[in-house]
Amino acid sequence: EDSAGDGDGLAMEADGGFDEEAADEEAADEAAEEAVDEVAEEAVDEVADEAAEEMAEDEGAAEQAMEEVEEAAEEGGDGAGQDSAPREKMIEHDRDGKFVVRQRQKLKSADRADQFVVQLHEAVDEQRAKGESLVFEDFDISQNKIPADAIEGIFSAFAESDVHVERLRAFGCPTFDDHAAALLAGWLAGVTSDNVPFEMHLSDCAITADGFNDIMKALQENDAFPAIDPKQPRQGKIPVYLRLENNYIDEAAIKECIKSGVATTFRKGESKKYSDSIKVRLLVPHSGSLQQRKGDPPAPEDMPAPKPVRDKGKGKGKESSKGKGKESSKGKSKGSSKGQGKESSKSRGVGAASRKNGRSSSAAWGSSQDSRGNGSWGSSQDTRSSGGWGSSRDTRSNGG
Repeated sequence: EDSAGDGDGLAMEADGGFDEEAADEEAADEAAEEAVDEVAEEAVDEVADEAAEEMAEDEGAAEQAMEEVEEAAEEGGDGAGQDSAPREKMIEHDRDGKFVVRQRQKLKSADRADQFVVQLHEAVDEQRAKGESLVFEDFDISQNKIPADAIEGIFSAFAESDVHVERLRAFGCPTFDDHAAALLAGWLAGVTSDNVPFEMHLSDCAITADGFNDIMKALQENDAFPAIDPKQPRQGKIPVYLRLENNYIDEAAIKECIKSGVATTFRKGESKKYSDSIKVRLLVPHSGSLQQRKGDPPAPEDMPAPKPVRDKGKGKGKESSKGKGKESSKGKSKGSSKGQGKESSKSRGVGAASRKNGRSSSAAWGSSQDSRGNGSWGSSQDTRSSGGWGSSRDTRSNGG
């Protein structure tokens, strides 16, 4: 019995030990399975996240590529349209190998003004390549609010020795202020008997006594003025024709030039006054008044749209008793008696800088510098450099 009891006890102990071992093994298996499942889930999540990120990146790259393709297609379409459309010619051929500009009231935006300046310089280069001068019988840019940098570009082209502007018409331009007058003076200071202008129409602009004095000084100190009358050369020299009515010039400044013999006045219908010493003849009304406005020029943006001016005689702008090409009294280019062309705040700053420091701050066509020394005008130079038309310089020194 003892032996049997002992055997039963041993068997029970053995069975209990086996059960404990089995339970431990089962728990270990479950822990292992859980660990494997957890690792597997983490691996799957990581792979899924990476795949999602890659897909998002691929989608973003695809969208960007599609946008680039669409932009390229649009640009290509625009370019094709521009190439297929003929470019408007702003510089036109005239008779006798000369050219004309008919841009009155047509340079209504800065872009159009820039296009015009580009074509002007291209025309200079084309004629030069042929070994010929660029001669304008009529250069009409009247009744436009031309930006200051475009005005600089125009006078930069004028400063070339192989450019001859016989008649300049820029009346009714509210942005033609003292800064523009200084640029014009620089051009006049550099012309010779071969490319001297015969007429300048600058009425209804924004010129004050400062700009007027710059113009008179340039004319006075250049021996090319007065020039031989191109229509009647046997008659001798004739002062340049100039219209300045309805600007903002102190009349005392005009009277002083007349008194000193630099200028004279004339009325429509009068016979020409020839002279070897008088530089300029100013058109005045029959009343004889100098017809200048009082006060400061208004801002260009405050100016109303210009009134149409019809040219008689096919727009030749020549003075005669019949009134060809005049800024007629019936259609003056002035917008109103209250406000004709003042340079904008930007132009006023440029003009002030030009008068004070002799230079323009415009960046588009380059800077126009006017350096004065010893009270005399020198040559007008146009230097072209990267980024614009370069600098148009008027150097005053040593009576040159």
